[in-house]
Amino acid sequence: MRCRARRRASSDSPRAVRCSRQCAPSPSSSSARYLRAAAFSDPGQPRTGPFLIDAKLAHAARGFFRNGGRACWVVRAAGIPGKAPVAGVVAGLRVLAGLDEPTAVAVPDAHALAGGEHGAAIVQRELVASCQRVAGRFALVDPPPGLDPEGALAWRARSRIDSPTAAAYYPWVEVSDPACGRTTAAPPCGHAAGIWARVDGLAGPHLAPTAEALLAADGPVTDVAATQQHRLNRAGVNCLRTWPGPELRAWGARTLSADPELRYLHRQRTVGHLAASIAHGTRWALDEAADERLRERLRTTVTAFLSGWWRAGALHGDTRRRRSSCAATATRRTTGRTHAATSCSRSASPCAAPATFACCGSLAAGTRPQTSLDTALRLGDVAHRRGPHRGAGCGADRGDASQGQPSSQPPRHR
Repeated sequence: MRCRARRRASSDSPRAVRCSRQCAPSPSSSSARYLRAAAFSDPGQPRTGPFLIDAKLAHAARGFFRNGGRACWVVRAAGIPGKAPVAGVVAGLRVLAGLDEPTAVAVPDAHALAGGEHGAAIVQRELVASCQRVAGRFALVDPPPGLDPEGALAWRARSRIDSPTAAAYYPWVEVSDPACGRTTAAPPCGHAAGIWARVDGLAGPHLAPTAEALLAADGPVTDVAATQQHRLNRAGVNCLRTWPGPELRAWGARTLSADPELRYLHRQRTVGHLAASIAHGTRWALDEAADERLRERLRTTVTAFLSGWWRAGALHGDTRRRRSSCAATATRRTTGRTHAATSCSRSASPCAAPATFACCGSLAAGTRPQTSLDTALRLGDVAHRRGPHRGAGCGADRGDASQGQPSSQPPRHR
C-alpha cells in the first residue's frame, strides 16, 4: 500500500514503514496509538493525524484494518495531493518491490498526481509490472473517481492492463473524513485488501473473496444495477453493491487478465501462494548435491505441503499417486534445473471450483511465468537471497523458516 502525504523535504527519497493494526489511523484510538498513526502524516505537522484533505492513504489504511488486515507497509513520496510528481511515486513502488512481506500492493492516491489520468496510468502500469515480477504478489488498481458504470467500462478498455496478478474494484466508497468533518469519496483498494486478508484468515486464498461485507464505508458513490455488474465482471472489474440487503458487499472475484483461464482471482492467488511457499521452503536444497537422496527429501517435503492444501479443499485430485507424482516432478526441476517442472504446475496446482486442470497446464507453458510453480522454482536462487516471503495484505507464513521447509498445513493468514 502506498502513501502520498505532504512532506517538507521534497528531495528526500521514499522510505517504507511497517504499520500494524495497533497503529491503524483512527481518531477514536488511544493517544499513544494515534501518535504512531501520525507518523504517516505530514512530517511538518505530525500531531494533525494521518487524515489530510484530498489525500486517500489514511482512508485506505483504515479500510484495510477495519476489514481484517493486520499489517501493511506504507511508503511516502514527496508532494501534495494534485501536484505530486509521478517520478516520486514510481520510486516508492521500487522501494516496495524490494520487500519480501507485501502480497497485495495498491496506490490509493494514484488519481491525485500531476498529469491527471495519464499520470495515474503510468503509475498503475508500473504497479502491475512490479507485482508480476514477484511470485504471489498482486496489484489493486483503482478506476478514476466519479465514473458511472459506462465510464468504468471505458476506463477498463483504455487502461489496457492485461495481467492475472492485478484486480480492480468499482465504484469508490463514501467514508467519513475527520479532516473536514464530512463524508468523502475514497478508493476501494484498501477495503478490498482487507477483505482478502479476512477471507484468508477464515479459509485461505483458495476461497473466492466475493459476497463479503465491506466495513468502514457508508455506501457506494454510485449504485450498480445487476446488468451493469454483469458487464463489469465480464470486463474483469469487481463490483461493490448494496445487495441483497443494506450492507455494502463485494461481488466478483476476477483478475484483469483477458485469458479466460486466468480470470479467477482466488485461483491465481492460490497458485502464487503455492509458488512462493515452495520456492521459500526448498531454498536449502540449492546448496545440496543433486543426488537421489536429495530428491527423496524434497519429494517428501513438497508432498506433505501439497497434501495439507489438498485436505483443506484448495486443490483437486482424489489419489495420493497424483500428489506424489507432482512433488517428484517439482523436485527434479529444483535439483536438476531441467524443463521437467512442466507437469508439476499441471498437476500440483489444479485449484478448486470453478478452476480446471487446463488453467494450471497453461501456466507451465512458459507464456505467463510470473504465476506458475515452474517460475517459482526457477526463481529459487532469488528467493534464497531475499529470505522468507510473508504476506501483509493476505499475510501468509510461507513455511517454517526454522526447519527450512514449507508447512504441511495451510497457514493462518494475517
